[in-house]
Amino acid sequence: MLLESELGAEPEAETTALYEQIRERRLSPPRASGLFARVQPDADYVEPADDIELAQRMLNTPNCRLLTVYGISGIGKTMLATQLAFHRQHLYRDGARFVSLVSAQSARDLLEAAARALEVGFASSMTEAAVERAVIEALKPQHMLLVLDNYEQLLPETGFIQRVLLEAPSVQVFITSQSPLNLFREWLLPLKGLRVPEIGAANPETYEAVRLFDLTARRVNPRFDLDSALDDVIRICQMVDSLPLGIVIAAGWVQFMPPGAILQMMQKDLMRMEAVHQDMPTRHQTFQGLLNAMLAHLTPQEQETMMALSVFEGTFDFRAALVVAGVSPKRFKDLTDRALIQQAGEFRYCMHNFLRQAFFPQLAHSPLLRSVALRYVAHFQAWSEEFLAQNLPLHELMLVLDGEAHNLWQVPGLTDEERQRFLMHIAPAMTEYWVNRGYQARGIIPLLQAGGWNREITPAVRVRGLVALARILERTSQYDPSWDAAEEALRLEAGLNLPESRARALRVLSEICARQGKYDRAVEMLQAIIAMEAQIGSGGDARIERLISLAYEDLGEILVSQSQYDVARQTLDIAIRRWNRQGEILRESVARSYLGIIALKQGENADAFDLFTNILARAREAGNQTLIAVFAAYLGAAAMRLGDVRFAGATLRAALEIAVNIDRRTSIIHLCELFTELSLLLDRPEAGAQLFGFAAAQRERLNLPVSPHNRSEYQARQAALRSRLGDGYGWHDQSGRSAGLTAVVQLADLLADAAADAGPAR
Repeated sequence: MLLESELGAEPEAETTALYEQIRERRLSPPRASGLFARVQPDADYVEPADDIELAQRMLNTPNCRLLTVYGISGIGKTMLATQLAFHRQHLYRDGARFVSLVSAQSARDLLEAAARALEVGFASSMTEAAVERAVIEALKPQHMLLVLDNYEQLLPETGFIQRVLLEAPSVQVFITSQSPLNLFREWLLPLKGLRVPEIGAANPETYEAVRLFDLTARRVNPRFDLDSALDDVIRICQMVDSLPLGIVIAAGWVQFMPPGAILQMMQKDLMRMEAVHQDMPTRHQTFQGLLNAMLAHLTPQEQETMMALSVFEGTFDFRAALVVAGVSPKRFKDLTDRALIQQAGEFRYCMHNFLRQAFFPQLAHSPLLRSVALRYVAHFQAWSEEFLAQNLPLHELMLVLDGEAHNLWQVPGLTDEERQRFLMHIAPAMTEYWVNRGYQARGIIPLLQAGGWNREITPAVRVRGLVALARILERTSQYDPSWDAAEEALRLEAGLNLPESRARALRVLSEICARQGKYDRAVEMLQAIIAMEAQIGSGGDARIERLISLAYEDLGEILVSQSQYDVARQTLDIAIRRWNRQGEILRESVARSYLGIIALKQGENADAFDLFTNILARAREAGNQTLIAVFAAYLGAAAMRLGDVRFAGATLRAALEIAVNIDRRTSIIHLCELFTELSLLLDRPEAGAQLFGFAAAQRERLNLPVSPHNRSEYQARQAALRSRLGDGYGWHDQSGRSAGLTAVVQLADLLADAAADAGPAR
């Protein structure tokens, strides 16, 4: 404990007992004076993850005289205030006083409510100023926590609060409100609701939203079994966006029907759903009443702004909000102050899902939708141009787009042609994200195909979209349509002089040729990209410089495939120097990985192990899951060649887990083939043959032939399996070809477990 660690003193028994009472919430403090509060929680309460701790920390700060906890109606402000007052009242000589302002409409109502709570006598004939003086005089000598609940309807009136802060120096004021008071001495704590899990999350019963539902349901139905209805409970909590009051209203119906039926009732008509508890405030009896309480005092212009902002399905930044909704910074701030728009971290914002469910249907049937959609498109087209101009390294690009991609897909209110044009316009900024995340790739393909051959769209926009389409099709092994899209892009570009698009199209064609073993043609196209270096000169376009670096890297990879290791090293060294100069550490690591492959091919296994260890650490630091899977696979291969099967098994298993999670099929195939090699070292050829068969089937499905420089190794593994298994090889191979991914992962796990017992770890 603190006494022992800081002062070297054992705490007394009374101190320990008090600590345990506070920790276990069994504290029933004695009244210190006639002004002591009778603050007692009377309902189920699930402590939000951070809110209690943050509020306690702020109230414990000596110069925090005024703390305002704010958020939308139903977010749990009153419950939080009640809990804090109850658990903190022993810290104040005169305890705590809880003043409910739910029916207060004026400064006079506030003063009379405070007077009653403080047991200060007053008469209806007294002037407002006289009542205020009486209350202030009563507060001056007090050391207490004064809680003012539901302050929002009194704003902007703050005169009484300011007098308390000025004239009652030992009174700490705790306010709950839908909006901050915007006073200089005010400390703010916005509430954001309870944590809610995704379907399939680990330990979902520990999330606050699920716990609150369970507590409420068991109170009205003691036989309620959470485990049997967990997914429906999670969906209910998600539907109300973890709003505590919404969860309580829904959970109350467990008295009459199971969560699945409750969910259906909510999906059919959420706003008409009523609470089963008759003693809840009128404004909290229905979801419509709750919504009305949230939107009280909104002007028609503010309601229109909320409708416009409901177009955002997830988070958005300040600039996007102003442009798309067509509002001033002040109006946006006013809505944020009232917690109708919430801060979502990193200077991003969101609309509570409950509010969005109310406003978006209105927007969808409003004439406003058209102007909002056009502003939305204009903003994100400009945003994508600015984003592309930053020329970010891949890992930084992915981080930014992870936060914005949801805004760049579904845009309501557009015609088919407008949607095509929008996607074609933003495609250059989004291509690598779509490729690496697999984000709606199949759904995007037909839209880009339609736009690419739509002559109503300008040629420059079509070129950009066709190049993106070609890249996505190539990465999904659809080589013929990818080739057609790239060639059409080059045909259109010839009359436009768009060197970046030309380089991107040539790179796609070179990759198709390389995958099909047409290395001479691939080299020809890469050299055409490299030749652009002379055309743009030093200090040219950064994006074209990057494409030239990629061309050197791709050329090095092809030379490795052709076993021209000396020339490959020279070419890769150029790529590495260029990436270094451009500050792209991860791309430099990719180029270095080919040097590691050369080392493996030439039997320099220790050098390969050290190289892959180094670049794997870089990928992990950057959090790039794709490169972690690729580099870990080669590190496992190096470990096998060094005889360290334990390290190899653990590394390959970790790499396969990542590859499966991100659905990187090429890495899954490579890892299954490496596990085949491990199975031979462990004398487990049956498992190896099944993994080999699965990998072969996936290669056929993806039209992914074995590259020439790997063909001898591939054939050697297959021959070794046939030799070990004899006539049984065909059965195991066929079993693997028909196996699902889950079964394959289980086989790999068995081999990794066997490897763990087979030798010393490196």
